[in-house]
Amino acid sequence: MTNDSWKGPLGLVLFAGLGVIGSLLAAPYIPLADPDEGLHAAIAQEMVEKGDWIVPRLLDEPFLDKPILYFWAIAASLKTLGMSEAAVRLPGLLFGMLGMKFITYIWPVFPATAILAATVWVRKIDGVLSEGAKRWMSRMVWFTCLIGSLGLPAVFTITQIALPMRFSLPACVLAVVAALTSLVPLWSWLRGRDCLALELAATTVCGQLIVLLWCVLPQIAEGLSGRDLAAYFNLAGKLPSRVLVVQERFGSVVFYLDRDLRSQLQPGQIANLNIGDGLPLRTPGTDEWIVIPERCLPTAFNDYDLSSRPFERAGRFRLYRRSDIELAGRAKVGG
Repeated sequence: MTNDSWKGPLGLVLFAGLGVIGSLLAAPYIPLADPDEGLHAAIAQEMVEKGDWIVPRLLDEPFLDKPILYFWAIAASLKTLGMSEAAVRLPGLLFGMLGMKFITYIWPVFPATAILAATVWVRKIDGVLSEGAKRWMSRMVWFTCLIGSLGLPAVFTITQIALPMRFSLPACVLAVVAALTSLVPLWSWLRGRDCLALELAATTVCGQLIVLLWCVLPQIAEGLSGRDLAAYFNLAGKLPSRVLVVQERFGSVVFYLDRDLRSQLQPGQIANLNIGDGLPLRTPGTDEWIVIPERCLPTAFNDYDLSSRPFERAGRFRLYRRSDIELAGRAKVGG
């Protein structure tokens, strides 16, 4: 095989690689999601801003559920790179790559697999691959192309079932088109154009990764992030006396608050609430708000008649005054 025959594939592979790198660079700026990611970010942020590197805290309350090394890593990243999503996610990515047992076990397989695949492709293109190996390779090409055409639609479907969200029609159409491009390398393979099939395979993988990172992950993160709620309070320039958030955790809300507002936070001023268990005792003379994410509305409507109650909207959140929630509860009981 001449060197010139690789110029075309190499160009497209490099182009696909640039697309992948560009997508990965954009991925860290997807908003932080609760419950875990936002919580870890807020604790590390407080560690940096208050200078207490000994005891991890959230709103001045000790948080000892995780080893402190993980929070040190995030805090060091935040201090070095600034208060950003990329800085929060970098330590987790490194810990995941270096610490996962699965990766540790299979890592030695990667170079051998890459060398084997490259050798098989080169021998196929040179026409010296055995007939048995050709049949095996043909089955693998058919399998990967057909499975690839189902991958993105499956991700979209499972996400919409698991989370109360709906992707836009353009995003769904784009996902289907990107998935169907997995069949294009098969078309080239069946016509004996092996080099072109390799080029097209690299390009379609790159395209599907871009769709995943730009159309799927951001919407999932937005549905699990408290950034919109923090932006609402930042715009108002103040926080209520108490904010009860109907979801498991609220770390991302704290992370995205302006530093001046964070510095005024008191223990328990922002807290989580299981609305099915009823409201906690009211603190006299306080301005309390109940924040309900859209995904928790069905549960809230089971216990409270909120259909006619006024509320403020902050992205995917509804903000109710506690007095209105209490009246809604009595109305539900009376109904």
